[in-house]
Amino acid sequence: MASGTIVLTSNSSQQVLAADPNRDHYTLQLITQSPLYLAFGETAVSTKGLYLAHRQDSVEVWGAKARLQCNAYPFSSTPTIVTETFEGVTFRSGPNMFPTS
Repeated sequence: MASGTIVLTSNSSQQVLAADPNRDHYTLQLITQSPLYLAFGETAVSTKGLYLAHRQDSVEVWGAKARLQCNAYPFSSTPTIVTETFEGVTFRSGPNMFPTS
């Protein structure tokens, strides 16, 4: 898959990307305001792993970790994430990146 959109259901670990021995890079971006945890090569669970909390939060994954299966554990609602597996495309966090006064 070069790019795609994935809608998750809540309260269970779900596969976002299958393992791929040829993949070297991918980017995931949360496009809804529904937080989730990510796990690489293992089941995703609540309170463990990489946490995407805000709409437009993103993560880039490189090297050996990018070859592992990526799973997500959504908290509520149905979070939607977009994926991009081509190098050279980078997302950055939205307006929640830094605290405001």
